[in-house]
Amino acid sequence: MFEATGSKLCEKHVESDIDFGSAEAIVKTTIKASPNSVAPYVENIQTQIIRRFEFTSKLQRMSAIVKTSLEDGVYRMHLKGAPEKIRELCKEGSIPEKYQDTLSNYTNRGLRVLACASKVLKVSDFEATTLERAELENEFEFIGFLVFENKLKKITPSVISKLHEAVIRPVMVTGDNALTAISVARQCEILNPTYRVMLGTLQDDPLSAGGKKISWDDLEFPNDRIEQSLRLEKIDSEEEPEDFDDEAHHLIVSVKGPSGKDLRYLLLEILINTFRVRS
Repeated sequence: MFEATGSKLCEKHVESDIDFGSAEAIVKTTIKASPNSVAPYVENIQTQIIRRFEFTSKLQRMSAIVKTSLEDGVYRMHLKGAPEKIRELCKEGSIPEKYQDTLSNYTNRGLRVLACASKVLKVSDFEATTLERAELENEFEFIGFLVFENKLKKITPSVISKLHEAVIRPVMVTGDNALTAISVARQCEILNPTYRVMLGTLQDDPLSAGGKKISWDDLEFPNDRIEQSLRLEKIDSEEEPEDFDDEAHHLIVSVKGPSGKDLRYLLLEILINTFRVRS
C-alpha cells in the first residue's frame, strides 16, 4: 500500500535527520495529478503518527492517533480491523444500509476484508498521549472496506486430497471472517462442496441459571427457511468428566433441516465428546 500511494514511513528510531517532535513516526506522501490531467498538480503531505495502539486478537483491531499537514493542529484517530468489531465502534448513522450485504459478497468469494474508520479527536496534547485506549475508541465515522485476495498455492488442493485419502482429517484454524474461512475451505477441498456449514456460538442460557447453550447459525444462507426443524431439550451427558464440579451441564442445540433427527445424534456425539462446557 505504501508503494501504491507513493508513501514513505520514517521511523523515529531509524531516521536521524528528521525532527519528529512528539511523533513516533512520520509518513511522507506525494499526491500527483494523473498523466491525462489538464492541469499539473503536486501536493506533499506529511502525517505525524503520535501514538499507536497495536492489533490484538482479543480486540480484533488496531488504531493510531495522527496529525497531518492538511489539518494543522488537529488530532485525528484512524481505526482498522475486523468488520464486525469496527461496526460496533462506529456511529450508526455512518454505516451504509448495505454494509452486511457488501461484506458478505466479498467474504463469500474468499476475500479478506478489513473495515476502516476515522474521527477527529477534540483533545489536548496531554490527553492525546495519556488517555486510555477504551476512552478513545468510540464514535467513529465508517470510511470503507479494504479488500485483499490471498490466492491458494496450486499444490494445496492436491495435498488436502492426499490427506483425505490417508484418512487424515484436515483442520483449519483461522482468525479470518467465518465466511472467508468457509470459502477458502471449499476452494482447497477441506470441505465437501455439498456440505452445509453451521457456526456454533457458546452463549449464556437464560433458561438455566449459570448454564450455557450453543446457538447454531447458517451464515451462508441466513434467510433460507426450511419447514422441518428440531430443537433439542436439555441434555445431560451420562458420563461427565471427573473434573466437572457443577451439578449439571446442558447443551441446547437447534438443528434445522429434513434430516434433523439424524443430525441430532451426530451433533450430540460431536459435542459431548469434544466440547467441555463450563459455566
